[in-house]
Amino acid sequence: ELEEMVARLRLGDPAVDVFALLRRRVPVETFRLFCTTLTVNWEVGGGLAQTLASVGQTIRGRMAIARQVRALSTQGRITTMSVLFVTYFLGAMMWQSDPARMTAFLVTSVGQMLVTAVLVLQGVGIAMVAKISRPKV
Repeated sequence: ELEEMVARLRLGDPAVDVFALLRRRVPVETFRLFCTTLTVNWEVGGGLAQTLASVGQTIRGRMAIARQVRALSTQGRITTMSVLFVTYFLGAMMWQSDPARMTAFLVTSVGQMLVTAVLVLQGVGIAMVAKISRPKV
């Protein structure tokens, strides 16, 4: 993509159009920031080195925050899996200790609704933890 950008600039395409096309073709947030910086600098002028250093510092800061969020969200994922494990472990222990009572519970409509509700809520919880665990950088 960068080679194509340089080739277009050498052929005389307007720089603002080349940067806008590149920004659309590479849908990465940090790359969009880079292209916007180049566009503004091309239009306004000024010290490109200082501007790019500032953009680089911003991008490094965002990546550091993303790593920190990922590390902290690991605790949430471990807690979620622990709760799931405990739920199924207790169910298995109850089934083993008194299978007749568990069978009687599972054949009633209330028991089936409760088991369904537990499974749905666990699925929702897993989806929420997965969404929270993926930071957008």
